[in-house]
Amino acid sequence: EGEDGLSPATSYYEDLGEDAAQLGVQCDLYIASDAPVGVSTLEPLAQKSGGCLILYANRGGEGESWAESCTLPGDVFRQCAAPRAGHCSLRLRTSHEFSVANAYGNLSEDRTFPGLYHMGGCDPLTTVAFDFEYSGPSGFAETEVLPTVQLAFSYTTVSSAPEETEPREDYDEDDGDVSGSDARGNGSDRPHLGGISQWDEGESEGESLGSEEAVTDQVTAQGHLVRTGARMTRRLRERSGLRVVRRILVVTQRFHVAQTPRVLFESASAPVVLSLLIHKLFEAVGQEGWAESRMLAQDWLVRLLVCYARCYPNAQTRSGRGLAPDPKNLSCSLRPLVRLLFALVTGPLLSSGTPLCAHPYTVDERAAVKFLYATLPPRAIEVAVYPALLCYSAENGDVSQLDLRLSYKSVEKARGDIFLLDSYTSLVLYKRAPAPPPKAPPILYRLDSAPSPPPSPPKPSPPSSPQQQQQQQPQPQQ
Repeated sequence: EGEDGLSPATSYYEDLGEDAAQLGVQCDLYIASDAPVGVSTLEPLAQKSGGCLILYANRGGEGESWAESCTLPGDVFRQCAAPRAGHCSLRLRTSHEFSVANAYGNLSEDRTFPGLYHMGGCDPLTTVAFDFEYSGPSGFAETEVLPTVQLAFSYTTVSSAPEETEPREDYDEDDGDVSGSDARGNGSDRPHLGGISQWDEGESEGESLGSEEAVTDQVTAQGHLVRTGARMTRRLRERSGLRVVRRILVVTQRFHVAQTPRVLFESASAPVVLSLLIHKLFEAVGQEGWAESRMLAQDWLVRLLVCYARCYPNAQTRSGRGLAPDPKNLSCSLRPLVRLLFALVTGPLLSSGTPLCAHPYTVDERAAVKFLYATLPPRAIEVAVYPALLCYSAENGDVSQLDLRLSYKSVEKARGDIFLLDSYTSLVLYKRAPAPPPKAPPILYRLDSAPSPPPSPPKPSPPSSPQQQQQQQPQPQQ
């Protein structure tokens, strides 16, 4: 492998993954070894075919094997039981004011048709990201309609529902209003997008929803021939009641344009921004390495804070001077982003091999985490980068506090006894010892340097006169 284990040692597994994707075969890799195996070389097999990659690292002490804490049987069962899709094709079209600049994730761009992408397979958590750019210098200033994006996603899956009860997955969204659009090939009912070119000639405009595929020869965009056997499909349906179906999902969405930079800052989502930034950093890792990508993340955060200070001139800085505002004075949408970026820069993914990281990753662990982050949704990436700490009450089991800071002070001030740390790949449970009962305050005695003198005897009272004695005598009661 190349420097830092980034470049694969051979292209054999990449070619093997492409061949598997053309045949509809998804390859899942479960790697368990105490010695380096070259995960970056094996990774293209799972990426091209749409499978998963899980590395079981030995984090125990000396003499302990990975098998003692390995979750391989449960992971295989969950992966086989989860819904999967294969032969995925994705098309993203936009209105004429802007266009797609880059695509991130386990996508391969079509060599013939622009804007068409292919995936060997996916599951409900698989996520891809796109970058957009303006088509002209005016941007959205000269448009009279809202910017519009249309996504068409076709895939093959296994279904157990009867053919007549198959759900329709083609719909059109327009500012939240869903209109009943049919994707069975009727041109009048197909979702229409004003200002957007129609499908290129030669593409499949509509697939029959929930129909059983017969023996067909399907020529893909790469020019490869994929053959589907109807005999295997009939046997699968007769024995288990399952059948292979081809579905298409079409979504059309319009978006509002931010009129000022302040509106853009306040409407930003920290998990989504972090997810897109990680995808861009992975592109830089493949070209310039891990150290340069870590510097790019730091520079991006500095530029973000400087741009925020220009939009909010009254934002106070930490020292009263300088350009960057204090993170405590940021808007509610950007305040978590600073903490997430700090965790990413100082975490083991970008800082392994530097004094910033106390628990570095190995070369194989780094490649496995990079593969995992490339497919996770934004909320899952947020938990993986900055683990979520929850506090529970030991009396009734209710959640007392959510999203605690990862600090000793926050744990001490938390109102609860049970803490759960979720880092997406592992869970840590911590129970705080009950506090001892309060003791009675000690009795303090005053000790002087010199002993106190003994008490003096009482002085005798002077004799009273006869008149006083007569007054002191009690008088008889009447």
